[in-house]
Amino acid sequence: MNAQTLGNIKTYCVQKYSASRGRRHDVEHVQRVRNNAFAILKALDVGSVDKDMLEALCYLHDIPMCEASRGTILSHAFVHVFEKSIIKKRIFSLIEQFRLTVEEKKILMTAMINHPYSIPYRCLNKQSDMYSKILQDADSLDYVSPIREHQFKEAHPTLSWAAGMYLSFIRTHIGWFLNYPELLHSGRMY
Repeated sequence: MNAQTLGNIKTYCVQKYSASRGRRHDVEHVQRVRNNAFAILKALDVGSVDKDMLEALCYLHDIPMCEASRGTILSHAFVHVFEKSIIKKRIFSLIEQFRLTVEEKKILMTAMINHPYSIPYRCLNKQSDMYSKILQDADSLDYVSPIREHQFKEAHPTLSWAAGMYLSFIRTHIGWFLNYPELLHSGRMY
């Protein structure tokens, strides 16, 4: 992916996330996912990866969700359960806005469609492409981050006790929810 296309994608995404009501799918989340993805690259010393493509994926991956969510806990639950269907419905028109090669479109669409459902469903991408695995793990690591836990508890104080227990369990067993569980041996990732 060329730098101009990446720049266009980042500008578009920052505008969309800034206009979104949801704090769980915002610019800060995207930046944490991007940082996680690049930390994964470094920790695993994986082969040839287009870093601009990976960064574009990190920025684009939740655009369909921020468009679908209405900011209520019920809408968040709906979006969470039907995330893959929502992405499939909206991804083509999203991707077509940018000047991408056929191969770039394929990589973006595949990874974005494959990234949900690691937590809590354990639907991993162990047999999929590297971009899908890295994006899913980077997003999962942010999902269990203290920042996200704080945001959830702040938005839904009546459920804070349950969120704490749930995330504590997930953190204890995070290896179950990663395509690359060996990340746990490379230092703290979240």
